[in-house]
Amino acid sequence: MDVQQLQPPQEAKYATPLALVSFGIGTLLFVLFQCNPDSFDLLTYGLLFVILAAFVNLLMLVNLLFLLFIYPEQREVIAIKLLLLLSNIPVTFVYFSFVAKTATFTVPLNF
Repeated sequence: MDVQQLQPPQEAKYATPLALVSFGIGTLLFVLFQCNPDSFDLLTYGLLFVILAAFVNLLMLVNLLFLLFIYPEQREVIAIKLLLLLSNIPVTFVYFSFVAKTATFTVPLNF
């Protein structure tokens, strides 16, 4: 196997840091909300982060799917990055379900 085949394409080098940073910030916001479930501000920031992270991760997902077809010789490396990026979806769903359950009982929604 050639060393070139082990290197991800230059366009995919930010996929892993993006997935890790998204996971880290999401986990930090989740822990902060669990420590202070009465905070409407944390709930707002968390929802804004989820929307922004979903948009940015969706762009990276499309990019990786495109690269999967452009560089067939590096399919394994790109697929690993793709799976790492997609692994944030179930984590986000679990965090969101816990926050939604907690927020319905603790955060007053006064409009």
